[in-house]
Amino acid sequence: ATAADSAAFVASAKPGDPFAVAPRDTPGTLIGCVGARWYAEADGGLEVGYWLARPHWGRGYATELVAALVPHLFA
Repeated sequence: ATAADSAAFVASAKPGDPFAVAPRDTPGTLIGCVGARWYAEADGGLEVGYWLARPHWGRGYATELVAALVPHLFA
């Protein structure tokens, strides 16, 4: 993901959309995030999306973030 990709993803959030920030590998360096958005029932429910910097792929970060987010979505 590029800086523009991450900025677009974060900018797409609407008020009330939950977000969890990925672990940071160095202080001040965001390596990714995950978010979810509820849609009107007629539109099909829930969408979960994420972005993660390529050097951090395959380490389980996205899986961990989604697992942490899901209970909050259904609370």
